[in-house]
Amino acid sequence: MNPPTKILVILLFLISIIMVSGCISLSKRNIPIPETETQQPSAIPTIHYSANQSPFIHIDPIQDFDSVSPFNITGPTNLTISGITNFPAGSLFWVDIIEEERNRSLFSNIVIPAELGKDGLNTLSYNTNIKGNPPSRYRVEIRKANRNVSATAYFNITSQESWLWTTIDPVEAHVGQNVNVTGSTDLPVGSEITVISQIFWHPCPIDPDPNSTDPFRSCRINCSDAFLQTPVRVMPGINGKNKWASIINTTEWCRGQSYLIYLRVDNWTNVTEGTLDEVWYR
Repeated sequence: MNPPTKILVILLFLISIIMVSGCISLSKRNIPIPETETQQPSAIPTIHYSANQSPFIHIDPIQDFDSVSPFNITGPTNLTISGITNFPAGSLFWVDIIEEERNRSLFSNIVIPAELGKDGLNTLSYNTNIKGNPPSRYRVEIRKANRNVSATAYFNITSQESWLWTTIDPVEAHVGQNVNVTGSTDLPVGSEITVISQIFWHPCPIDPDPNSTDPFRSCRINCSDAFLQTPVRVMPGINGKNKWASIINTTEWCRGQSYLIYLRVDNWTNVTEGTLDEVWYR
């Protein structure tokens, strides 16, 4: 190899060494390359129950329901409630289902027994149809009242269509007095609500004994239906809850009778109409 060629080879060798050294040096002091992080899903805590722990009630998660309109649930309307407890099989529990928006009870004080399970963990179950209930958040409570042990679970009925509501406050009826009826609603101020009352149950005999001293059979004639409907206007309230009030004339009411009071809203199609199932006139 002639001298010029040797010199050229040596120069190329030196240049390659310098370049490699520079790359190594740059890699050491260069800004770190961001790494792609893989996020792990949050672990759902698993609760382990034992027959030997303090008395408990556990309610399994409850499915939500969807409505195509405020009162028309899409698909099955069967509500299934299930759970476990370490109370003995045969123990009785109380179940309440409450619509939270209006604090309205769908069902209350339903009694269910604990059924025999395994490993000392017994089962709780209840099924009901919730057809016709409006979109809202609902609360399910199961309690062992005499032991101050309870559990709570929630489910929702959702709808793409908005809905409104009306309620009736608890009513007292006394013989010889008209009945004051009040309630709340989120209907706009000025909206019209019709308050309706009528006989609900007729305990009086058709031909009562005129000598009877039974105070709950004091009717001496066949009581009328006492059907009465009174329109009222919604008045301003607070916190989005407006109010309404009405007076029911009890002239045709008979002592010892049971009367039904309920609401009707004619100009709206998406309103839950409050009902007070039974009022005794005593």
